[in-house]
Amino acid sequence: MHVQVNIALKPSINYVTKDLIPFFTNFTLLFMIVSGFSLCCGYYTRIKEGTITPNAFYRKRYLRILPFFALLCLIDLAVEHDLGSLCEVFANMTLCFGLLPPDIKFHVIGVGWFLGVVFLFYMLFPFFVFMLDNKRRAWISLALALIFVLVSIEHFSAPGRKCMIYCAPLFISGGIAYLYRHELAEFGKRYSVCATIVMLILTVCFFMFKRHIHGQFISYIVQLLIFNVWLVYAIGSSNKVLNNRVVKYLMWYKHGNIPFTHVHIPRSREGAS
Repeated sequence: MHVQVNIALKPSINYVTKDLIPFFTNFTLLFMIVSGFSLCCGYYTRIKEGTITPNAFYRKRYLRILPFFALLCLIDLAVEHDLGSLCEVFANMTLCFGLLPPDIKFHVIGVGWFLGVVFLFYMLFPFFVFMLDNKRRAWISLALALIFVLVSIEHFSAPGRKCMIYCAPLFISGGIAYLYRHELAEFGKRYSVCATIVMLILTVCFFMFKRHIHGQFISYIVQLLIFNVWLVYAIGSSNKVLNNRVVKYLMWYKHGNIPFTHVHIPRSREGAS
């Protein structure tokens, strides 16, 4: 996507270049759902039961994320060495830049906004655990969060995905998937063929008809649903489509030794990091 925007010779206009590739930017929403699920795998019970200290939790986040991200920022600063870049690098290296207003644009590591939102989720994770205390409260929290998204779109100038209000239902839905992980895993094992067929049909229908979906909130809901279908399928799947070593490693590295396919391993390993 970045290359397509910046190259002088543009590719021919077709379904792939016009619809499919631009849609890939929405995978950031999927990653937020996965982040909600995978962080719950490692820390939901430990936060809820108070068996991990704030120092241990946040220190692990910084040690996992900051070194490589700081290196990228410093390289960018070496290329664009001006006062503006210095200010942006400082904000980036605190990892707290998700607290800034969502309309602020960063030129240093421009896609870093996603990391800012995810780290803000880490900062607020104890509150998310409160909202996910039980299944009933989790569904109520999701409903209220979706209403808040609708209000933000219709009344508060649609702050977009750089705003935690906009992203909260995504993280919450990942947490709800965690609460139902055992049921989903059992369903996936028992009805694996049926689950695969349903997932494929819904995915094909989504890409066939998504251009006919109008309205930002309706589009948001549809994407929330299809991405959760993929996550649910991955939780219960025993094949290699969404349950493989590459996905496991990415989730292990991203969240600090937290296995993405947690439901397939003994419960005693939960939060082993």
